[in-house]
Amino acid sequence: MSIDWSFIVKRFEEYDKKFYSILAELREHRKILEEHRKILEEHGRTLGEHGRILERMLHRLDRIELTLGALSESTYCRFALEDLKEEIKGKGESIIRVKRRAVIEGAEVDLLVETDKRVYVIEVKSRPTIGDVGALMAKSEVISKKAKKEVVPILVGTMIGKEVMAYASGKGIVIKIY
Repeated sequence: MSIDWSFIVKRFEEYDKKFYSILAELREHRKILEEHRKILEEHGRTLGEHGRILERMLHRLDRIELTLGALSESTYCRFALEDLKEEIKGKGESIIRVKRRAVIEGAEVDLLVETDKRVYVIEVKSRPTIGDVGALMAKSEVISKKAKKEVVPILVGTMIGKEVMAYASGKGIVIKIY
């Protein structure tokens, strides 16, 4: 029996061609992958830089929000005090003291106005929630125990929703919208 070596050699040559063709494709894919790796690394650096910029912007936004909140609170307290002075004068009361950011048993009140007959507890919120109403009631109760006078809770805000307004009114809270 004789073996046809030419057939086997021809098959090996075909396989060699396929192997070298695949090898060339792999080399081309390796180059493409290397280019993509470099692009991804650059994108990674860019994303890292954007992340740092975003962090700084968020930090600045937090500071702006705090500043704006403090400024708004201060302004609304002033408006509320001016209006309240007129009401107090109309009721024949005399103001004994006015205290911004009064701390009573660990609870901070935005504005506390004490007259000879009443204590006005004023909380300022741009957009108050039902939770804020509850907190105002709790602060008013604490002050009521200490003051031995009628306590008048007042909620000052800009955007007071219907539900919050109804709830606060139901609790006897005076509402002022500026």
